[in-house]
Amino acid sequence: MNSNKTDMTDNKQTLSDTAKDVKPGQKGSMSLWDHLEELRKRIILSLLAVALTGGVALYFGDQVFHFFIRPLGDVKLHVTTITASFYSYVIVSALAGF
Repeated sequence: MNSNKTDMTDNKQTLSDTAKDVKPGQKGSMSLWDHLEELRKRIILSLLAVALTGGVALYFGDQVFHFFIRPLGDVKLHVTTITASFYSYVIVSALAGF
């Protein structure tokens, strides 16, 4: 059992050691544009995931909204502007999407 632990610790490399081994043009090195493209893909996927879960939460917005106001007890909420009721459902759904 101890021999396995020593084998694993002997094969570990730090990040700086790995970075020194990669030379330009080798597989594993990326240009700035490649990094930016990868970042763009990840941001788009993240936004799509948040939009999808937010859309599902908006579909169930009434249940989610009542779940959050249930601890207040038997209280009637009042809105002060025309769009406040709709806006509160959108905000609750957006937060539930995260």
